[in-house]
Amino acid sequence: MITPSFETYTTQSSQGINHYNYQLGQSAAGALQDLVAGSFDHGATQRLSDAEVIRWLAAPADTSAADLLLVPYFETGGVKKGLLTQSADVRLRLDARLYRGGGVTYSWTALGHTGRAVTSLRGLTGSALEQALRALSDSLVAHRGELEGDPTR
Repeated sequence: MITPSFETYTTQSSQGINHYNYQLGQSAAGALQDLVAGSFDHGATQRLSDAEVIRWLAAPADTSAADLLLVPYFETGGVKKGLLTQSADVRLRLDARLYRGGGVTYSWTALGHTGRAVTSLRGLTGSALEQALRALSDSLVAHRGELEGDPTR
């Protein structure tokens, strides 16, 4: 489930008179949609309001609607400038509510960090976002058995 606040997540930085906006949400939403489609047999991504996601998470488990809910959040994201370096950090959280097995909820946090000597901002936030998404993907793979209702896998 992707919310408007996730998909439109933007962070800003400035360097002298230059101001930069980084639209991390659109890239992350697209990557998560691909991740779900590639990781699950019948995965589907829905775009819902924040209030609708809270209702889904609080409602009793309904396996006729879904077996598993994945809800991503941006915890932080931004660019920092040091004296001779620049860095970008992205922290994503993914909540997974398992409808089978009593509605257990798992939560993973993944961090991406990229730093370099002052040259260009190009690709800095994208690399950090890619690292965080790869870490979430690895977490899903590592816990696939529990997510599919087979803890022995």
